[in-house]
Amino acid sequence: MVQKQQSTAGPDTEPKKRRRVGFSPADTGVEANECIKIYLVSSKEEVDSPEISCVKPVDLNDFFDGDGKIYGYQGLKINVWINSISLHSYADITYQSTTNGDKGITDLKSALQNIFAETIVENKDEFLQTFSTQRDFIRNMVSNGEVMHSKVTDGSSNSAEVTPSDLQVLRMEIGSPNAGLLYSRLVPLVLLFVDGSNPIDVTDPDWHLYLLIQKKEDKEEPLYRIVGFTAIYKFYRYPDRLRMRLSQILVLPSFQGKGLGSYLMEVVNKVATSENVYDLTVEEPSEKFQHIRTCIDIHRLRAFDPIKPAIDSAVQTLTKGKLSKKAEIPRFTPPLSAIEQVRETLKINKKQFVKCWEILIYLALDTIDKYMEDYTSVITNHVRTDILGKDIETPKKQVVDVPSSFEPEASFVVFKSLNGEETNSNVQVDENKPEQEQQMKQLVEERIREIKLVAEKVSKLCPKRRRLREMDLITGESSKVLRKQGFRSLKLMSVDMEKELGNEPEPFGADYGRLDNGLVYYVRRNSKPRMRAALALAVKVGSVLEEEDQRGVAHIVEHLAFSATTRYTNHDIVKFLESIGAEFGPCQNAMTTADETIYELFVPVDKPELLSQAISILAEFSSEIRVSKEDLEKERGAVMEEYRGNRNATGRMQDAHWQLMMEGSKYAERLPIGLEKVIRSVPAATVKQFYQKWYHLCNMAVVAVGDFPDTKTVVDLIKTHFEDKRSSREPPEIPVFPVPSHEETRFSCFVESEAAGSAVMISYKMPVSDLKTVKDYRDMLGESMFLHALNQRLFKISRKKDPPFFACSIAADVLVSPLKAYIMSSSCKEKGTLASLESMLLEVARVRLHGFSEREISVVRALMMSEIESAYLERDQVQSTSLRDEYIQHFLHKEPVIGIEYEAQLQKTLLPQISASDVSKYSEKLRTSCGCVIKTMEPRSAATVDDMRDVVSKVNSLEEEAEIAPWDEEKIPEEVVNEKPTPGDIIQQLEYPEVGVTELTLSNGMQVCYKSTDFLDDQVLFTGFSYGGLSELPEKDYISCSMGSTIAGEIGMFGYKPSMLMDMLAGKRVEVSARLGPYMRTFSCDCSPTDLETALQLVYQLFTTNVMPQEEEVGIVMQMAEEAVRARERDPYTVFANRVKELNYGNSYFFRPIRISELRKVDPLKACEYFNSCFRDPSTFTVVIVGNLDPGIALPLILQYLGGIPKPPQPVLNFNRDDLKGLPFTFPTKITREFVRSPMVEAQCSVQLCFPVQLTNGTMIEEIHCIGFLGKLLETKIIQFLRFTHGQIYSAEVSVFLGGNKPSRTADLRGDISVNFSCDPEISSKLVDLALEEIVRLQEEGPSQEDISAILEIEQRAHENGLQENYYWLDRILRGYQSRVYAGDLGASCKILEEGRLRMRESLAPQTAQAALQRILPHPCKKQYTAVILMPQRSRFGFLSSIFVSRPETAYIRDTKILAGIASLAVLVFSIWRYSRR
Repeated sequence: MVQKQQSTAGPDTEPKKRRRVGFSPADTGVEANECIKIYLVSSKEEVDSPEISCVKPVDLNDFFDGDGKIYGYQGLKINVWINSISLHSYADITYQSTTNGDKGITDLKSALQNIFAETIVENKDEFLQTFSTQRDFIRNMVSNGEVMHSKVTDGSSNSAEVTPSDLQVLRMEIGSPNAGLLYSRLVPLVLLFVDGSNPIDVTDPDWHLYLLIQKKEDKEEPLYRIVGFTAIYKFYRYPDRLRMRLSQILVLPSFQGKGLGSYLMEVVNKVATSENVYDLTVEEPSEKFQHIRTCIDIHRLRAFDPIKPAIDSAVQTLTKGKLSKKAEIPRFTPPLSAIEQVRETLKINKKQFVKCWEILIYLALDTIDKYMEDYTSVITNHVRTDILGKDIETPKKQVVDVPSSFEPEASFVVFKSLNGEETNSNVQVDENKPEQEQQMKQLVEERIREIKLVAEKVSKLCPKRRRLREMDLITGESSKVLRKQGFRSLKLMSVDMEKELGNEPEPFGADYGRLDNGLVYYVRRNSKPRMRAALALAVKVGSVLEEEDQRGVAHIVEHLAFSATTRYTNHDIVKFLESIGAEFGPCQNAMTTADETIYELFVPVDKPELLSQAISILAEFSSEIRVSKEDLEKERGAVMEEYRGNRNATGRMQDAHWQLMMEGSKYAERLPIGLEKVIRSVPAATVKQFYQKWYHLCNMAVVAVGDFPDTKTVVDLIKTHFEDKRSSREPPEIPVFPVPSHEETRFSCFVESEAAGSAVMISYKMPVSDLKTVKDYRDMLGESMFLHALNQRLFKISRKKDPPFFACSIAADVLVSPLKAYIMSSSCKEKGTLASLESMLLEVARVRLHGFSEREISVVRALMMSEIESAYLERDQVQSTSLRDEYIQHFLHKEPVIGIEYEAQLQKTLLPQISASDVSKYSEKLRTSCGCVIKTMEPRSAATVDDMRDVVSKVNSLEEEAEIAPWDEEKIPEEVVNEKPTPGDIIQQLEYPEVGVTELTLSNGMQVCYKSTDFLDDQVLFTGFSYGGLSELPEKDYISCSMGSTIAGEIGMFGYKPSMLMDMLAGKRVEVSARLGPYMRTFSCDCSPTDLETALQLVYQLFTTNVMPQEEEVGIVMQMAEEAVRARERDPYTVFANRVKELNYGNSYFFRPIRISELRKVDPLKACEYFNSCFRDPSTFTVVIVGNLDPGIALPLILQYLGGIPKPPQPVLNFNRDDLKGLPFTFPTKITREFVRSPMVEAQCSVQLCFPVQLTNGTMIEEIHCIGFLGKLLETKIIQFLRFTHGQIYSAEVSVFLGGNKPSRTADLRGDISVNFSCDPEISSKLVDLALEEIVRLQEEGPSQEDISAILEIEQRAHENGLQENYYWLDRILRGYQSRVYAGDLGASCKILEEGRLRMRESLAPQTAQAALQRILPHPCKKQYTAVILMPQRSRFGFLSSIFVSRPETAYIRDTKILAGIASLAVLVFSIWRYSRR
């Protein structure tokens, strides 16, 4: 649009007439404003109707070149009709004659097209037809818009234009279908009616249109038309927020004056609040719009209670005395805390709030005339500050008045002098010129007029009507922003069991396709987390394709991918990804299974080039992995160390189990980790041959899920990096390797000296079933219900008197492409495997004979309904990594992706149709007569194969003779709290806008702090803590009392046995636990917002239940504890860990491992009494709640169940944090290097290198942040040095321990930094020396800038991700309370902690990191450290403790070395190890 040029002539200057020479008369032209009239019409009858008034646009002269005139026409009239339904236009041009003067003839067609573009219609009849042919244009355009709010007009208007009708505000992303076309037709309205506006960039996806649509009932179908609209841009604000900027807003002229602009603005304000943007700004608002905006904001601010004390304080100061007589007038600006509260809660930006603040003070003055002089002084001070800035008193600035041809009435100029001297300029001014003060006075008067206008309008509005209008805005049923449709309102669907699921083969939600070279791609937009993308390259190539001399090569290829490709060498891929914040391990990883290899990346995409680079890396993996001798030699050590790390008791059990399950197929001999001899000696040519033979694009898929502007751009990037790749040879067909079935039961006994306990595993093998139709999906639900129901029974058995097992569960798992299994596993006491096996088989047989009861199935059904409801509610908040994994499974295993909306509706429909008898039928698949494998695992031989056969025969006989009794159900209470407590009161309420929390002090003394978030719709987290824990106990009571939470948990710390509570909580998503720590007692919860009441009831029960020891439950706990102690004594790694603690912290009772003799002295009564006292006094607890909280619902529950906890007459365990006893530990003061030798079946080696740390109180906050950065720096450098350079370790971990210190606010902190890694025992001492040398080098030379940048980027990316998680905020607020800087003000504490983090980030550089390494670690580090190395025990005859017991005639056992182990007694489901992860 051409802007009109400013005239330099004075206001009274007449333009001089020029003499013209030529044959044509002088053409003075006609102004466009005088000859063009604009009409908005909604029907063809209104065209040319005398009753239709023209509308006034902005200055039309702006659209015509030069002086804004039209030349060459006599008697020119232009009537422009705009169809308000379809937004087409027609120009009726009439004139008497044309004259080709010295200015020529203006091209009217071209000029009008500059305004109306393609919307203008040349033929009038064609224009009239648009009223019928384009009648549904608006309706069709906005059909996919998001409804933000709806309301019905109240009919109070006299205009038929707006009654009767419905109004809707819809939101459309500019990049969404139809939005661009719709906006192109709105552009003429923008140019005509929005002064100074230019069209927005329709290619930028961050633009959103908010359309005010009128739905008017008509004789035929409802008529839709646009009443108004606004264009809003969302842009990034560092570090983790978005801002909304309103750029254009328009209500069509015929609808103005009806409050519709205010309505549209109110909706936008609500959206800004509900979506938690940083703030809402307006780009160059017009005076009229600013007035409306200010009126709306004043209404909101007057109802905002947190700022009322600040307003009262300002008014009180203003009314005290004659401000106008004072030399220095207070500024009367809002306090920073109020500015932040308003911005965070109402999303009003600072500039707008400061303007509103003046009006709020004006409205708060009761007798304004009395204080008008002082108020004017305040406004004058504000105006002066606006012109000069804040430092108006500085002598270095002068206000001068200079002539201005642009704006004569605004001619203030500020000149800044040097060193306080007067500026020598060419501008001659008179500093005492009276016009200057006159101009100031005029500006002040204008400002006060504006204030009075707003105040008058606000005061006239009826408060009652305002409240009703706001309620309507909040509770509108059609608002998708403010009220999502709940799961329980989902309608049931009629299902056809033979119908295919979804739209297979295309998965739901993804841009899906296949390139010409065979590569499949999946691309999906997902904003959780923001500015991140989860990428993957899935390859249908696994270890089963290896030849005998290649066993382990598939896994080696995966390692080499990150080591070297055509474009990258020496692990440069890893270094690049870390430089952009994608940490090695969590954000860049890969895994190899028997059937596939998957490469995964999780990268930031806030810079456009990052996504392209990440996709290019996947492209490198697909065909450009470099396999040279040098590359392979560098990586062998890492692969070998991964192999060695899996050769512990658990790994041996998993290997043997795999071979047993797969016996008779190639899978049995193709474990992904491979053979040691292949890893050590396979030549590069063999690895390259495997890679080139099997890695073809037709066997691959790229998956990209993330916060992308659009999917097309990502698809184009995939095509850019992959499309030109072609296979050099014809890809071979991927063979299928069947796993033979067997009818006889296979039995095996595993004896493993390092096993963590005794266990039984029963596996039922079967072919993988298809999941294609609705019937298949129903069968899957039935199977899941069966597993849930059986697991509930097994749990209840484990909690009975003298149980046959400590834990038992069953799960279904797809082992390899053609094979699936139900795997039931249990852990039991030593020599208890046969009893455990019998109980497991009996329970399955009981289900076959008697089935599950309807009550059991109703509990399971409620549980599964709760799970799918949670998934449905959080359907828009699913992590990108989860969606990525779904598409990977779709590609690899053809698992349908149907979308959570459809799946939720399907489950809600099908679950009630699945009966108890339907579920019970699945027990038929668990027969020992087909595909069954049974094995026991023991540290010492007790059971034999013959014993196991006898147990199976016994149970089969009992089932055949129907001598198994039905399941005996226990009576379950209906309510958690039988008698609801009397609610407490709020004694004090504080707001901390810095962290967005509210803090309450309840009448019983409990402190409750809550923060409402929208990260996950179905999550509320809370933690309560109180100072004072196990460190306060004398040594003689420590072991007994430390068992308190374990014993109370088995008895029922919430007043009910765990087995009973499980049924009581069926269908609810709530988990509450309690813990006794050295310095604090805590309780924690994760629940659904709908189950918050139940969660708080459990906390109430925790405080009011008097747990008493019961012989039965105590016996179970102590038996399990003894088995755990025996298991730890057999485990080499536990022996190693105990010795490390002893060397680093001293041999005190607190760190010393518990012995069986000490366990047998535990006093259960003392344990329970101590536990009861720990959770008795609510006044000592602070509770932090974070999640999807509605304060209106949550506060009454908090008051009832937390505020209702009775406070004891005398304080119980009420400790001052500064007076707590410290743990009795001592740190080493010299160099210690020690080998811990332990019996091992296969050689293992683990290293811990530990350095003492002491942080002084003066710089504690920065130092704590600093030590975190240093830990990550050391970890990165140790991995680079020992793995990437020397190729001798698989991974390394650097951990910081400061947890042994009491939570004093003044004492220094002592702890340590430890480096941990596993390696070849033969070179362990050498690697310790190398690690020390690398740390010394860092101390002496410092890290590189590249190292520092990578660490800072990793930390920042983790911080950004955390800001979108409830757990992060819960931890952040807890740290605010527990920090040594906390002195009663949570906001100040959190601010200091964050400022400390930011200061550390800003100061971290190679030099400062080097200084910190010298300051925090011993310098040089070789002068004081502890190095402990776990080594195999030496034996002159060798060590052999692994034996195998079976019948000699069992061939498959005879050919397999069988070893086993159990990771922990707490394991409920044994995992099948069938993949290697890098």
